[in-house]
Amino acid sequence: MRLIDRRAAGAILVGGLWGAGAFAAACANDDPVRFEDTDAGAGRDAAPRGDIVDANADVPVITTDAGAFDAAVREVNCESAGCAVALTPVLARSQFNFTEPNGQAFCVLLHDGTVACWGANVEGQLGRGIDAGSAASATPERIAGLSNVVSLNGPCAVESDGSAWCWGTGPYLQSDAAAVTTEFAPVKLPIPPATLVATSGDDGCAIVDGKTQCWGRNTFVQIPTPSGDYHPEGLPPTEMPVPTGAAAQDLLVAKASFIRRADGTVLSWGFNPPLGRVTSLSPDPNPDPIALKDVTAISVARVNACAVANGVPYCWGTIPPLPGNVPDERNLDHALPEAVFTPERVVQISTTDDFVNIDVPLPRRWCAVGGSGAVYCWGNNANGQAGDGTKDYVNSAVKVPLPVPAVHVETTADTTCALLVNGKVYCWGGDFYGQLGHGKLKQQSLVPVEVLLP
Repeated sequence: MRLIDRRAAGAILVGGLWGAGAFAAACANDDPVRFEDTDAGAGRDAAPRGDIVDANADVPVITTDAGAFDAAVREVNCESAGCAVALTPVLARSQFNFTEPNGQAFCVLLHDGTVACWGANVEGQLGRGIDAGSAASATPERIAGLSNVVSLNGPCAVESDGSAWCWGTGPYLQSDAAAVTTEFAPVKLPIPPATLVATSGDDGCAIVDGKTQCWGRNTFVQIPTPSGDYHPEGLPPTEMPVPTGAAAQDLLVAKASFIRRADGTVLSWGFNPPLGRVTSLSPDPNPDPIALKDVTAISVARVNACAVANGVPYCWGTIPPLPGNVPDERNLDHALPEAVFTPERVVQISTTDDFVNIDVPLPRRWCAVGGSGAVYCWGNNANGQAGDGTKDYVNSAVKVPLPVPAVHVETTADTTCALLVNGKVYCWGGDFYGQLGHGKLKQQSLVPVEVLLP
């Protein structure tokens, strides 16, 4: 099923879009020890080799002949006290909540180093403490106890001294009996000072002293262990043997883990999809480069991913099944990056997961920030989350009416939010649990409305 209209006006790209392992210490020469499908633990759900290229093979590079492109993201220039400098979605993660609207919330990093959140709170995504309960909120409020924050990624923040704090549901190293706990207020992760932290519902990783440490359940062999076994009680932080290279600039953890480096390369390991590369292992415990170069931005949502390479957006992963069919997250028909048509080259892109309710697929959707600062959205629009003033499915990217250029855009199943160059945030789409942040519950908007930042 093709979800992007190749005839979109102004489209400049060529391409299309569809609608474990063992661990050992690094050798003395610091080269990471690798694992083949004959190693202990790597056979868990291992795919047959057939004609599949081995993970050690040279990586094919996808390029564009559209010329050089300035992919630098605009900087926020604060115009008022309520000014945000970063934006992130915060989703519920339990198997009972992650596919429901009550799992959707957003947080921002404010210019004063504090964090404010709004939306659903069923698993403590707003970080307001146990006394606040699980009530949703349509009005952003600062999270008590967080200050001097320099990095915000989902429900985790890193302060200027490297302290990492997380809230909501996740692998936060708070219990010896269970890898995952639910925290209604931020808890400090017992790890050394970090520069980046990312978590999923099962596992977490951090960049510490330039090295990658990972911990959690090891559901998809994203943690280096001798057996590759699943550990419901959780594994402690363990150094991940990644290939030497440029410094990490971004870190993401879903059913696969990703590191985006300063030289534009991206490493991935774990479940496939969204691994984004050819491999004979499933899941694959070896961090290896995906088939893109000059990557400046990446977005991952459980089994789906998108990246921007030299201004060209690429996406890969699964697609929802037809009604009545069983979802197959192991489908590899679109497991490798495929170019997406947009009216202009972009600097950032955001994707959503496959949301399926009682065997009825809810189509995915995407939004991107163009080089001009314009925001474009396409895909599912049942709640007006594409921002074009309608609820019609959007086959080709439409421009969202915003008052000034955008710096960043984030998507959830029902809602979209964009951070603008003036530090304001605008949201559109569903609002059942206050995701629009405009002070009102259950009042969706088909066009962008301003978030009431504190």
